[in-house]
Amino acid sequence: MRTKRLNDWRMTPVLAPNFSNLAPGLIITAEFDVERDEGEYYGRLLEEAGNHVVVRRFQGVPHAFAHYNCPERGLSKAQEYVEYTCLMLQQAHSDSGYRIGSRN
Repeated sequence: MRTKRLNDWRMTPVLAPNFSNLAPGLIITAEFDVERDEGEYYGRLLEEAGNHVVVRRFQGVPHAFAHYNCPERGLSKAQEYVEYTCLMLQQAHSDSGYRIGSRN
């Protein structure tokens, strides 16, 4: 049963039969994350299928780094992550024509 679930593309997106015509995406990975390579590979698959996707790797941090975002004692990369994802969400939901990941 477990193998059947893991082979289901809804559980493992890189196994999807088709990557075309998907919504813009943002994929965040961490340097010391066992799932980093799969996440970045998924980003390449989305991009190769013609989707707009931004893939960003945060250097020097583990998988759950974003949870360590306490301003007084958290990781500085976690604060950077929060600021970056807020900016990307703002761009994605803006009426000003920004595309996610654009710098204008």
